[in-house]
Amino acid sequence: RDMADDVDVLNALLAKYRERDDGLVRVRAAYVIPDGTNRASTGISLEHAHGIAMHIATKGYDDDHDVPVVVRENVHALMMSEAYARWCAFVRANARVLPPVDASNWPDGFTTLGSSHLCLALKLIEHDTPSVFASGVPFLSYGAAMSRDVRVREAIEAGLPSV
Repeated sequence: RDMADDVDVLNALLAKYRERDDGLVRVRAAYVIPDGTNRASTGISLEHAHGIAMHIATKGYDDDHDVPVVVRENVHALMMSEAYARWCAFVRANARVLPPVDASNWPDGFTTLGSSHLCLALKLIEHDTPSVFASGVPFLSYGAAMSRDVRVREAIEAGLPSV
């Protein structure tokens, strides 16, 4: 198999399983966690997610940054999943630089393989979470970006256009 075959298979799967034939669905990053198979033991790179948050907070949000591919999950089933258990453990272990997670009041839950870092960066901004780079950079308030940049606020509050 070559890459063209892989792309054809991926496009066929996206066409078959996406929720809307006419376009993208807005998904709030607040309701997204990394898929259980993502980065086997960690789920995410803190430095990468904080780097994205720092870039967005200082340079603004680019609407073309990423189009998340997410899988909608029943919230109860999500909370019982290995992915959720792994994510909760990772959040607890890194509570100083991650916002808390509790899906019990989420209207929907989503997992993602390819956009975990962007989604986490938006959560860091939404919760004005302290930077993992705090000792190496002047004080930076991620949360201030929401009041300065309407595109950041819209991405957080209305959600990201997603497949």
